[in-house]
Amino acid sequence: MMAVNMSWTDRLLRSALSAVLVIVGLVMDAWPLLVVAGLILLTAAFGRCLLYSVYNISTVGGLHRTCDDDASCALPGTATRQRR
Repeated sequence: MMAVNMSWTDRLLRSALSAVLVIVGLVMDAWPLLVVAGLILLTAAFGRCLLYSVYNISTVGGLHRTCDDDASCALPGTATRQRR
């Protein structure tokens, strides 16, 4: 089972945004908004954001990086300098 990386506040804001997008999507007959709203609602329901995982971010207990050392904190696609 994957660990939660979103705080309750983050999940609540995503749920509210999802509700707004569903209403706008239904009123404007815009199905792409409904798809985006569904994805946002799924991340809120499971408490797991895949982009947060890619960038080692968590909002549980405040926004912070979830890495153990400088090498694992490097952003994907960037090189890290080795300490001498």
